[in-house]
Amino acid sequence: MEVIKDGQVGTVCDYDWTKNDARVLCRQLNFPDGRPYKRSFYGAGKGAVVLSGFFCDGKEERLLDCSSRGWYNVQDYCTSHQNDASVYCYRKGE
Repeated sequence: MEVIKDGQVGTVCDYDWTKNDARVLCRQLNFPDGRPYKRSFYGAGKGAVVLSGFFCDGKEERLLDCSSRGWYNVQDYCTSHQNDASVYCYRKGE
């Protein structure tokens, strides 16, 4: 998953990437639900790995409302794009 911070493209690491995290992100994108995928499921992103360790309870409005390790404070596990987070957003019944 790619994000933009200060005009630069970066990615979110899949460390602790859960169903609640995916659900919040999808709701932010106007989908009612989502499924998390790990290990660059849709392909590796570009730029630096900039976010990791999200802890969403599933009720937040936006992914950045969840607690995380903060921008550019990623685990050693997250040093390459092989661990980029991915998400599949869907409507109920899909």
